[in-house]
Amino acid sequence: AAALPPALEAANAPPRATLLRSELESRAGRLSGRAVGLGLLFGLTGGLILALATASLPLSLGGFFLVLVGFSLLVPRALAVSLRAVAAVPRRWRRLHAAIGLFGRMGARAVAASISRTGVAVAALTLAVAVSISIAVMIGSFRTTVQIWLEGALIGDLYVSTPTQVPSRAHLRISPEAVERIRALPGVERINTLRIAQIESPGELPARVVGIDLDRQSLAAMHWKEGNLESVWRELTTTLDAAILAEPFAYRRNLHLGDRFELETANGRQAFRVAGIDYDYGSDQGVVMLAVDAFRAHFGEPGVAVLAVFAEPGADLELLKTQVESAAPEGELAAQSSRLLKQMSVEIFDRTFRITGVLRLLAIAVAFLGILAALAALELERGREFAVMRAQGLTRRQLLRLVAAETGWMGLAAGLFSLPLGALLAALMVHVINRRSFGWSMEIAWTARPFVEAMILALGAALLAGLIPAWRLGRTDPAQALKQE
Repeated sequence: AAALPPALEAANAPPRATLLRSELESRAGRLSGRAVGLGLLFGLTGGLILALATASLPLSLGGFFLVLVGFSLLVPRALAVSLRAVAAVPRRWRRLHAAIGLFGRMGARAVAASISRTGVAVAALTLAVAVSISIAVMIGSFRTTVQIWLEGALIGDLYVSTPTQVPSRAHLRISPEAVERIRALPGVERINTLRIAQIESPGELPARVVGIDLDRQSLAAMHWKEGNLESVWRELTTTLDAAILAEPFAYRRNLHLGDRFELETANGRQAFRVAGIDYDYGSDQGVVMLAVDAFRAHFGEPGVAVLAVFAEPGADLELLKTQVESAAPEGELAAQSSRLLKQMSVEIFDRTFRITGVLRLLAIAVAFLGILAALAALELERGREFAVMRAQGLTRRQLLRLVAAETGWMGLAAGLFSLPLGALLAALMVHVINRRSFGWSMEIAWTARPFVEAMILALGAALLAGLIPAWRLGRTDPAQALKQE
């Protein structure tokens, strides 16, 4: 597909026009002007799709792609206009004129004049660096959000369960005798219990229902998307049909505060009312939380799956952990401190997203090869031009400075263009793509680091790509380069 347009152009181009570099650049300039209108059209279309297709992830990804393509079509024209402006800085602006220098102006003019080669290469580098920014911002925002959520989700001092490697503990129970022995241990202030029922209904998404034995203090630690502590506490303690929904569960079923929904229970299909919706990042399906009395009324008594132990102030947690595990026969209970669970959760998060660092480097590597190919083509096409300059006294060091100026302008332009695009993509990934994929809401954690790294990557990739053409040009004999077959 990529080879077809140039093949058709080569087959239909008049030989005379093919020999004229100016004809190619003139045509590329006209196309870059038309590409601006097409890019704006693509970008607006993508934005409309993202705004309207709120329930469709494939359409949202299509809109995201159109925004990417639309911005990339703007890059060649923006590159040409900006570098022509740099080359035309008037002498009266003495400091800026001196800072750019002769080779800086020559390099800017050369890049703008070769837009057929440089435009696509800079657009590719811009997209690669912008995606790198967006991924870094998205992962940083997600990590910060999860850490804040863990502080509210794991408020106990110890968490007790039966040892297992299975993610769902729905079939594993802590014996009532062990629960009472733990409750009576010295150093234990209070305990909260958690019961689990897994519901599989034909034609419906699976649902996990959790019976929570929470007090007001524990409920206050939850982060509410809809509802508040007072109303949720009142409904949980006065009715048997009030439910707290995790955000992913509510999102996938389009439920809001006050809505009613049905679940299959031990007593048949029952209706529940949404008393509150809390932020939850434990799964992309979410859970339904009921007060323990309501859970027993609808699902019976399956037994305690997880136990949260709150220690008295000053209690020795290591000693208490040993005593808790001794409340049942050896090997039947495992206790972990909330501090360790939070640390393990963050470590798992970091390992999960470590691969994205490799993917970011691969994207930059592909863009680097695009810059290298563009500069290699320019080297072939401008060989005689450089040979004339060498014959007129341009030294090898000055030639290196000229090529470095050209590649530096390309890298600087790609880095600057990538900053607004990277910020836009990060916002779309956090607030649109991520939410429609997993049902999670997050706040963006803006930091300077991804943007600074982007500029360094763009400049570094462009300057590195210019080393090979510069080295070859410096070794070329001007007399040989001026010969024409």
